[in-house]
Amino acid sequence: MAFDIFISYKRKSLATANNLYYRLTTRGYSTFYDLEEMGRDNFNTQILEYIANAKDVFVILEEGSLDACKDGTWQQDWFCREIAYAIKKEKNIIPILLGGYKMPDESFFPDEMKPLSLKQAPEFSFSFFGNYIDRLIEKKFLISVPNKQDKATSVFKFYSNENCQVFKDGKLVCSLDGMSDEPYYLPVNRKGDYRFKAINDSTGKTKIIDENIDAVEEKNVQITWKHKLNIKQLFINNRKGRIASFCVLALLAIVFIPFIIGKNHFGHSTLTDTSTPVDTVEVQDTICTPVNLGLPSGTLWGDRNVGAKKYTDFGNLYAWGEITPKNPYTLSLRSYLKRITTAENDAATAILGPEWSIPTAEQFNELLSSCRWVWKKINGHYGFQVIGKNGNSIFLPAAGRNPEGEIEFQNQFGYYWTCERSTPLLSRGLSFPKKGKGNVEDGYSTYGRSIRAVYDNEAVCD
Repeated sequence: MAFDIFISYKRKSLATANNLYYRLTTRGYSTFYDLEEMGRDNFNTQILEYIANAKDVFVILEEGSLDACKDGTWQQDWFCREIAYAIKKEKNIIPILLGGYKMPDESFFPDEMKPLSLKQAPEFSFSFFGNYIDRLIEKKFLISVPNKQDKATSVFKFYSNENCQVFKDGKLVCSLDGMSDEPYYLPVNRKGDYRFKAINDSTGKTKIIDENIDAVEEKNVQITWKHKLNIKQLFINNRKGRIASFCVLALLAIVFIPFIIGKNHFGHSTLTDTSTPVDTVEVQDTICTPVNLGLPSGTLWGDRNVGAKKYTDFGNLYAWGEITPKNPYTLSLRSYLKRITTAENDAATAILGPEWSIPTAEQFNELLSSCRWVWKKINGHYGFQVIGKNGNSIFLPAAGRNPEGEIEFQNQFGYYWTCERSTPLLSRGLSFPKKGKGNVEDGYSTYGRSIRAVYDNEAVCD
């Protein structure tokens, strides 16, 4: 069987290859992906035939993918051999560069692979995978045209709050990145019952996941890992172990007792955690100052997060459409609104005043495109200093998020709501990883995220 598109990748890039296959096949493109399409013939013969018959060859590259070129063993590396054969057959090669990877220059490659250094494609973003395919088609990087319907009747979309591996019938389905909001897509060609086994990469714990899926259905599979401290394990039987356990408990008492009684060891009141639930909205006792970053739209941004006393503080985390922090974060009627428009569902307006509001996705995108972003640690908190062309700046701390009552990824990731909702379960927000590029993307409306207000916003969500 011939395929118009061939996907070439290393196993470390499996998640991207899988998502690419799903997004191409559901658009009607005839696509070869070895985990889905490999037949019973000789592996070598099949691979070369599929490349020879393809019009487009996607090459997924990230750090370490081309190490065989560096150490001179490329002829023993099937990934490199696929690329060399595609070049020999003069196929249209489309590179996908992951994780900030830069295409090596010509001198890095053996003669058979040197043309790869000249191949180009639009900048790839995992968070905007669908838009990436659109740009490939629009800019005519993709030669193939849709010519068949998707084989799969349904798709499972896997998420996990921690790194783990998912198996089906003893075979690896996917490796999930717990820090990613992007799901792993698993197309299936029948409706019915499916059983998966998940293994946590850090703890080795397992979960059995039973799911039922209907025809032509997209089903989210959220794998949640929770951990509890087993106090009994602290008291092991040998004498040295008991002494060590006593020391651990004593240290815990020294650290936590002052917080329990509300005083630290100097006799001063401890600070209240700004992310704890509250029942009523309280006006801040500090002033949020508008900052002019010299943006084309003239938008003025607040100098701190909603709920923050200092510009470097994390502030509070809010579910989308809510005006008070919650625990746990659950859906409410407000989460089904299409837009945030009033003080009843705009935390910025409710807390800071009528001149303030939650930004639009367009305003965040302008912040991404018009400013310089520098990862910094200020007053013990990591985040991005966003510097406008006029030299003024604001600091967006990486406050993490709160999915089910416990904050995660603090000082590693930043998550900020816009006033726009995509579906009843998903709303638009800014996400940025540690030292990585931020994107405006969908996130679960129930998750607690930061809010950074804009001043005198005329581009309201209506």
